[in-house]
Amino acid sequence: VLCCRTGNITLFEQVLNENSLTINKRGLQLLFSKIKAMVYARLILRIRETYNEFHVPYSALRYGFQYYGQEVTDEEITCIINSLVLLGHLKCYAS
Repeated sequence: VLCCRTGNITLFEQVLNENSLTINKRGLQLLFSKIKAMVYARLILRIRETYNEFHVPYSALRYGFQYYGQEVTDEEITCIINSLVLLGHLKCYAS
């Protein structure tokens, strides 16, 4: 729950690794992939709130991901944003 509220990717990955046997045993992989999308969406929304603008540069998004230990390129950020828009977690566009 804390991961979804804060957008903390590192904590989510840690919880996922600690409970991987239980997740696999109970067939909860799809659920956790959807939760991961929610964590990414929350992180992007928090970066936008922190930046206090509607037009957020890729460098700010890249720094937000780096803060939680995720090295991503601009292309990967674009893919993440487009995926989140398709899932209905974000209402925006990447340009």
